[in-house]
Formats: sequence, structure tokens, C-alpha cells
Amino acid sequence: MKRTSKWFALFFLGFAFWGVGCDNVETDWTPPPPPDQIWSVTGDHTVYLFWQPVQAPDLEGYRVYRSTSLYGYYDYIGFTEVPAFVDEGLANGVTYYYSVSSVDVHGNESQPSEWIVMDTPRPEGRNALIWSLAFHPDAAGFDLNTQRVVSVTDPSLDFYFTESYGGEPELVAGPYDLIQDVGYVDDLDEIDVAPLDGWDPDSRVRAWPGHAYVILTEDNHFAKIRIRELSEQFILFDWAFQVDPGNPELGIQSPQFTERR
Repeated sequence: MKRTSKWFALFFLGFAFWGVGCDNVETDWTPPPPPDQIWSVTGDHTVYLFWQPVQAPDLEGYRVYRSTSLYGYYDYIGFTEVPAFVDEGLANGVTYYYSVSSVDVHGNESQPSEWIVMDTPRPEGRNALIWSLAFHPDAAGFDLNTQRVVSVTDPSLDFYFTESYGGEPELVAGPYDLIQDVGYVDDLDEIDVAPLDGWDPDSRVRAWPGHAYVILTEDNHFAKIRIRELSEQFILFDWAFQVDPGNPELGIQSPQFTERR
């Protein structure tokens, strides 16, 4: 009985020592820092999200969450290894709220990002064409709401292309719409948020290739266009129209639309 007890005791002590040795491999329970400075780019049925990379040696990636209410429940919608995410298949005119967390290789997840970004997708189009009033008046106007080429006499007209009395090409807003030239841009996406003032008092502006223009429609919708090509007979342009009434968000997320938790 004594021998048996002795060997049992030695076995037990050896097992315990082996277990202590295994514990020398420390388990990491510390999550990485949460992402910071989230911003977005507004697309057509799409929102593009970006944020500052998290500095953590064991970082695996990021988890993205979305809600239709700032203080509502945020659903997990995807994982990405890079500080960017594309959320597609969204409804235009609906505002979405996003939060992002970071995850390490041990499965530790950070707190949600302090910053929550909101974005409202809207329709857009490229290479639309309208004719000049003198050349083809039945196709010189454009209705941004329905994305149609219309006559200058159409009640839904938002703007049309014509020439001034001095022969200069002009864009003229519809009877109750407002318009302004916001200058030359390389791409329509450079126009992020529509200005709330600065509208041309005559609702007509000089047409320049490469220039972007912001329009406020009669029924309180903001839109932007950029002239790609201009001739005496027609203009070729890109456009984007915010279907959410009164929402000036047209492109890259402005800091004024970013909310803190």
C-alpha cells in the first residue's frame, strides 16, 4: 500500500508540474484598439466605408455593423482584412448607420468604434446627353428625379442647355429650381455635400467642360452634375440625385454628418 501511494504521488506531482509548464504559454485576452476616423463615400445602392488602420501586431481584421437607426440594433454585415468595406445592394434614399470593430488573431474583438458614420445612397448616372435648345428643344432638358431627357416645356424639367444672347453656352435651371457653379473638378465624386447658399440669382450659369454644378429642385432634392464634354449642339454629363428630401449629402461623408456614440 505504501509503494502504491508513493508512485501515485509521484505521478500526480509530475502531471501537476507538466501542467504548470504548459501554462507558461500565455493566453492573449487583450483586444486591439477600435478603429478611428471612419468616413464614407455615397454611391448608387452602395456605401463605401474607410477608416484609419489599427496599429496592433496581432490584428486579423475588422468587423462591420449596420443599422437603420442611430440608437438601434447594429447587425453584423461583414469582415474585412483591410481598412475599407463596400456595402452593396442598399435602398437609395434610406439612411444607414455604420460602426466598425477590430479583431485580433486570438478572436478578441474591440469595443465598437467611437465614431458612427451615416450615409444615404442615391442614384447616379454617367454619360447622359442633352441637346442645345436651338438644335433640339424637345431633348434639351433633363429631369433628375426620373433621369429622363425632356423637352424644355416639360413640367418636370430641372435644367436645360442653351446659349446666352452673347453666344456663350449656359445651363438654365427649371422655373422653380436653383443652380450654382461649384468649379472645376476631376470627377463628380469630389462634390461631397451640397452648399446651402450661393445660388445664382438668375438660375442660369455659364457651362464649362469639367465644371460641376449643384441643383436644388423645386421639391427640395439636391443634385449634382459634371460636364464631361461640351459642344455647340450638346453636352455630355455625369449626374447624381439625392432621393432623400432635404438631405444635402451627395458624395464623400462630411464630418458634420458623423455622430459619436
